[in-house]
Amino acid sequence: MNSFIIGIDLGTSTCYAYGMEPGGERKDIPDQSGHLVIDSYIAYSNGTPLFGNSAKKATGRRVTKLYELKRLIGKKYEDDSFQSDLNKWPFNVVRGNDGMAEVEYEIRTSNGNQTRRDRPEVLTGDLLKYIKNNSQRYNEKNLPVCAIITIPARFTDAQRKATLAAATLAGFDKVQLFPEPSAAALTYVNGNKNVVENQTFVVYDFGGGTFDVSIIEYANNEFRILETDGDSHLGGADIDNCLMDHYLKELERAHPNTNTKNRLAKIKAHCEEVKVALSGHAQSCLDFNVANADYDDTSIITREEFEGLIRPTIISKTFDILRRCIVRWQEKHPGKDYDGILLVGGSSEIPCIREMLNQEYPGRVLSDITPGKAVGEGAFIRGCVCESEVMYSS
Repeated sequence: MNSFIIGIDLGTSTCYAYGMEPGGERKDIPDQSGHLVIDSYIAYSNGTPLFGNSAKKATGRRVTKLYELKRLIGKKYEDDSFQSDLNKWPFNVVRGNDGMAEVEYEIRTSNGNQTRRDRPEVLTGDLLKYIKNNSQRYNEKNLPVCAIITIPARFTDAQRKATLAAATLAGFDKVQLFPEPSAAALTYVNGNKNVVENQTFVVYDFGGGTFDVSIIEYANNEFRILETDGDSHLGGADIDNCLMDHYLKELERAHPNTNTKNRLAKIKAHCEEVKVALSGHAQSCLDFNVANADYDDTSIITREEFEGLIRPTIISKTFDILRRCIVRWQEKHPGKDYDGILLVGGSSEIPCIREMLNQEYPGRVLSDITPGKAVGEGAFIRGCVCESEVMYSS
């Protein structure tokens, strides 16, 4: 191995990255604030670019935030999938000269404001470059950097090419794209000595921006995707948006006609925090001070209420896709069965999802991997095993 290997789970909401020099130990690559979970955020504060947690937490009148870029990368402006997000983003999406979606945003400084337009892959390239630069503290021999970047199994050719373009702009020396479900399965197999050849797994991959079900066969030390289904615009961001809609309704009830246009990013981040809190607690608070600094009241939301918002809409969609994928595979292969269900992606850590899966598929849910980290770890393992094969690939 003559490269510095870096495995990156390039997520809609967050990224995980792991790196290693030849003969060294695997290192978790944090952002500059020391957070191992790297928020997929870019911000400009008085013209200065920020990334990761610093970007997400930035505040002030001269702050512009960009996020969920994975929902736009490689897509045409007319794509229906992101239309429902437009009124929740603090930036505009416009048509490029070639019909592709571009991000239009404002850089605010003390010397005035400037409007910019960039392709999502250019901005994603900036985020990847930030991750690459952070990894260099572990690349003591200054070796060429070989990146394995994960993508959803159902990414289109245009999305793959745009992701490769972002990686090229970031300055990686070698790049390979690797399917997220294969990465998760690799993590499971690598960490479980009881796995034998010719096993089949169902991967329930519920990430920040996409949902995928893949049926993967493990044989001859290789993974083969036998069947896949999903929704390229269904993920934790939609849960955040659902909670955000609830927040805005409660806000309107308590404080009618509040102007929230310049507070959307803060409200979104707050709703994400409430979502995470409800995974560990029976209730949490929706703080109206986030929408207006003059407000000091809150609205209580219980886990039961939260699950009542997302079960009949978002979660039920994932189960419909899961059932459909399994049935289609079994119809093609009568008599075949699978060996377990792997939960992947941060959104799959919501308690009611595991509960519902255990009810419908008792004894099938595997618990040997951490859903939020499995994809990034698998990408890193892939890089270590196949370093000599890694090249620019779509």
